[in-house]
Amino acid sequence: MSDWKERVKFTKHALRKMMRREVKKEEVVDAIRYADRILYDLRSACFISIRKIDDKFLLVAYKFSNENIMVITTFKTSKGEHLILKRKRRGIWIELE
Repeated sequence: MSDWKERVKFTKHALRKMMRREVKKEEVVDAIRYADRILYDLRSACFISIRKIDDKFLLVAYKFSNENIMVITTFKTSKGEHLILKRKRRGIWIELE
């Protein structure tokens, strides 16, 4: 498992957003590994992992880069279902799982 965690890398942007939004690295890694849902963003070519944590949804946008997983950004929201439906209806996100 530690080998898997070492493959997760973070952009500077992601680290700044995580600090500002009080999202921990462990939460991000768990959201990718144990996602409740995985979508694909057709505009940014990013995967979107979604994991429910208490009453909020943690969304993590990431790409695969060689052997690594590069986290682009992440945020928590209480309106996760609404956001997913809206982006799917607009043809931006497609469900993978």
